[in-house]
Amino acid sequence: MTRALIPLSTYRVQFNKDFRFVDCRDIVPYLHMLGIGALYSSPRFRARRGSEHGYDVASPLRVNSEVGTDEEFAELCTKLSDYALGLVLDIVPNHMAASHENPWWMDVLENGRSSPYAHYFDIEWHPTVSKAAFLPDNRVLLPILGDLYGNVLERGELTLGVDETGFFLRYYDHKTPLDPASYEDILEVWLNQLASEHPQQGEVIDELENVRLLVRGIPPNSTTDSEQIAPRLNEGRKAKQRIFEVYRDYPEARTAFDATMRRIGEEPERLHALLEKQAFRLAFWKMAHEEINYRRFFDINDLVCLRVEEEDVFAARHHVIIQLIAEKKVTGLRVDHIDGLYDPETYLEQLQSAAANAASQPVYSVVEKILGRDECLPRTWKTCGTTGYDFLNAVNGIMVEAEGLRSIEATYARFTGSKESFADVSYTRNKQVMRELFAAEVQALGNRLGRLAAQDPKARDVPLSQIIAAMVEITACLRVYRTYIRSFDVSRTDRSTLEQTLECARRRSSTDEIGDPAFEFLRRVLLLEPIPPHDKTREEYLTFVRRWQQFSGPVIAKGLEDTAGYVHNSLISVNEVGGDSQRERPPMDAAEFHQFLQNRLRHWPHTMNATSTHDTKRSEDVRARINVLSEFPQEWEKCLARWSKLNRRHKTEVDGIEVPTPAEESLLYQTLLGAWPFDASEEHAFLERVQQFLTKAVREAKVYSRWTQQNEPHEKAWLSFAAEIFNSSAGSFRQEFLRFQRKIAWHGALNSLSQLLIKITAPGVPDFYQGSELWDLSLVDPDNRRPVDFRKRIQMLEDLRKEQSARPRRLLREILTGWRDGRVKLYVTDKALEFRRLRASVYEDGDYLPLDCCGVWQSNVFAFARKKKEHWCLTIVPRFTTRLAPSGRMPLGSTVWQDTFISLPDHAPQSWQSMLTSDKISAGSETGGKRALRLSDILDHFPVALLEANS
Repeated sequence: MTRALIPLSTYRVQFNKDFRFVDCRDIVPYLHMLGIGALYSSPRFRARRGSEHGYDVASPLRVNSEVGTDEEFAELCTKLSDYALGLVLDIVPNHMAASHENPWWMDVLENGRSSPYAHYFDIEWHPTVSKAAFLPDNRVLLPILGDLYGNVLERGELTLGVDETGFFLRYYDHKTPLDPASYEDILEVWLNQLASEHPQQGEVIDELENVRLLVRGIPPNSTTDSEQIAPRLNEGRKAKQRIFEVYRDYPEARTAFDATMRRIGEEPERLHALLEKQAFRLAFWKMAHEEINYRRFFDINDLVCLRVEEEDVFAARHHVIIQLIAEKKVTGLRVDHIDGLYDPETYLEQLQSAAANAASQPVYSVVEKILGRDECLPRTWKTCGTTGYDFLNAVNGIMVEAEGLRSIEATYARFTGSKESFADVSYTRNKQVMRELFAAEVQALGNRLGRLAAQDPKARDVPLSQIIAAMVEITACLRVYRTYIRSFDVSRTDRSTLEQTLECARRRSSTDEIGDPAFEFLRRVLLLEPIPPHDKTREEYLTFVRRWQQFSGPVIAKGLEDTAGYVHNSLISVNEVGGDSQRERPPMDAAEFHQFLQNRLRHWPHTMNATSTHDTKRSEDVRARINVLSEFPQEWEKCLARWSKLNRRHKTEVDGIEVPTPAEESLLYQTLLGAWPFDASEEHAFLERVQQFLTKAVREAKVYSRWTQQNEPHEKAWLSFAAEIFNSSAGSFRQEFLRFQRKIAWHGALNSLSQLLIKITAPGVPDFYQGSELWDLSLVDPDNRRPVDFRKRIQMLEDLRKEQSARPRRLLREILTGWRDGRVKLYVTDKALEFRRLRASVYEDGDYLPLDCCGVWQSNVFAFARKKKEHWCLTIVPRFTTRLAPSGRMPLGSTVWQDTFISLPDHAPQSWQSMLTSDKISAGSETGGKRALRLSDILDHFPVALLEANS
């Protein structure tokens, strides 16, 4: 990539009605002062009204009016350019909003297969799923009804209307266009009503009669013949225009139409007959998981997936994006949900080619890709790397004490009475979501396998039920989100992944339920080895594999991230997006993390380093606190048992079960420990935030309640329990809890400073989530999308700069003493980013050198050097600080660090200066004559260190 396009750092903001383009424009000087290299924004295109995130794009051609105008966006871009900041724009190529605000989708619902946008969306027009196969095909299932279709029809909840778009159907907030070819049924009633009430309106009646004749000749919505499509669309437009003009211009016609609407609404049979002629089929929303015939984003019915693998779809979806790049308004791209695409590699090639042509140089891009523990991003991809979940989990891992985690797992097993491992939970939850959320997709893929098995002499007698069950088992056992097979040349990585997965699936399943021939057949399909090896058959195998690859990603995401992560609550700080699904090994130790960062520099030097995002389950500071429990495993076990006993009187029995359950209780206590606010005035709002989180957690877990089937008594009991213990009187749980929480918060803050400095100085582009330059104790969305007080941050930064200039030593003492106000975190962010900007070339592609630590506390230090030519920069941070000093005492100086030292590489300079304290430090000599830096010198006045060699 061209160096000029690589941002020094990024700052993520979430646009919504409360934070608009103009608001963002006003903080640009602050971001520049902070040392940020590029604004990194959520999607800016028109989204569904009221969207808090922008991922439900309704039109990729228009700006989201709720966050600003094109002119205001241009002003923001100009302001960014004036301050030498780039703009990395989040784009959503995989899906769009399936709503009336999406004109492409509305055209498909109106015109069916005849719509010019019919191939834009991933729709199965000839479904073979369940009873849908026996209903008229060439229709889109619309699961928008709140009850069974027949009940909704009988109650008259479906109404007709007319506007400039023609006749439409309304169901509460849903508005759906009707096929012009079906207008005759409505026109007949309207004409009769008009002739009966206003026979003198001969001119109007004649006009409607002419429109009736016009629509009678419109070709059906199932036609794909181009010679029929053109007149269909043209005549449909004419009919809609003429109908609206009649309705608009003649009061008598309006009155008659209103009566027509009521009459049809009162005759369910007539309305049903009209709906049967549409290109859509209305259905109860619960039917979606069994009968949906369009690909969704995960299991969200109102997000329909696009087929950007089609050239014209790609061009239409990216037209404005490429234009913004050509206009120099956008300098980089973040690609959402890359695993949802049919062919991610080809997509990225197309995107980079189009963007580079527009910009006349390569464009910075990263992809939202969740990597498994040992998974690598495909090196053939035309991207700079990922959005940073791999870094997040790696750096989090070195703050978790491995032995302590093992002890906590054992405590959790005793406390809950469950010995199920996290790997087992992930496996069972993957199967659960396929059964409960993706039954239609499973059946559709199963039918494809049935057709393939019929052509295979060894598989044609294998029961289809076993073949489908084998596919489910294989999907549930995946350790990665998907493979990337795109041709008959299966890569070594994908082959190894599939072989391991097949072995795991066979091991986990019973031969009585799934015979070996079913797995042998699936192996041939997935590895593209048909019997007989006909080219046509291989093509069919490849088509299946590519479809299955699109399916496995949503399954693993829902099963692992959104279900297992809320079910198994031993140490919830490791239940994060991109976390290890197996946990066969402890989190990364220092040596593994060094290797991880070296590989990062070698292959993806400009990938993102993230620690909080809009999708993380907990903010970086909440995780940093909870990680401390791994250093207090015995004390945590005592607290868990003691608190559960104290609070048992607040529990409620629901359906024979005490609520909260032990697993839920563990989740709640850890959440309170991690997110408890510093300011007592925030506690009331905090309880509401926690209860909102608990509601989401219990529904995501899908054990006692679900989004699709909410268990109100269970939820109410858990929320009541949280409120009772939260408000308990002094001398009870609250007093004990706060004593322990203060200790956790202290060491958690030190963890946060360590991971912050690593993020800024490690290989990669450091990313900051909005507001996280101060302590950020947010939970999962929507909690992490609360408004940010930028005025407070701007004032604090200005004050820090003034104090740093006037009284630097006093400032250090003040921010350490007053660490709760977050200035210490802002100080490290400011100083480290400023230094990174000064030494940009060192941090963009300078060497990464792990540093050895020796002495009594060698395992409590993580250190590395960045070097380019004569420039040397060192990062030294503590970890596992509970061993170093008690709560309330900073781990500083010789009384803490004793004989611990950093062994410097050969030829390393002797003289150094701290960028955080301005201390000058000289290297001594260790045994053997190598130069060494004493930790008591490096960490004498501040708990983390960033050093530069003096020239």
